[in-house]
This record gives sequence, C-alpha cells and structure tokens, in this order.
Amino acid sequence: MRLIHTSDWHLGHEILGFDRGPEHDHFLDWLKQQVTALAADVLLVTGDLYDTVNPSTAAQSRLYEFLASLLRDVPGLQIVLTGGNHDSAARLELPCPLL
Repeated sequence: MRLIHTSDWHLGHEILGFDRGPEHDHFLDWLKQQVTALAADVLLVTGDLYDTVNPSTAAQSRLYEFLASLLRDVPGLQIVLTGGNHDSAARLELPCPLL
C-alpha cells in the first residue's frame, strides 16, 4: 500500500492582503502529479486544510475542485482528511456526498 501524507495547506491564507491562491494551485497541481506518479492508494491530509474555521468560498472551491479532479484521475484513491485547529470537521465533511 502506498500512502502519501501531507498537512497544513492553509487554503485561503493571505499575506498582507496578498492572495496566495496561485501558490496553493501550484502545490495542489504538484501533489496531484505525485499521487499519480507514485500510484498512491491513499492520500492522508492531517489538519489545517483551511487557514480559518470559516474559510472563504474560493478556498472551499479550491479544495472541492482538487478532490474531484484527483478522484477523476485516480479512481479508487482513498482520501482521508482530518481537521486541525483551523478546520471545522463538519465543513470538511461537506463534499462527501459529491465525492
């Protein structure tokens, strides 16, 4: 079994009003390539997917689009998301019915 572990994405984070969305997109593209290239069976993300408990719509969209794209490209991949101090467990479970 091949497992990729990552954490602390902090989607939605800004630095002095500067949107870090393009950096997050670059990271997520790289991660998707790694999952595919390594033929991972599981992607484990342990906490702080978002930067705040109430993330922006853009941050949530970024996560949902990434997860949907990843599952389209890697059918059968198991994805485990656990909440951190910046995450709401209920919010992390929102896309489950769609995925």
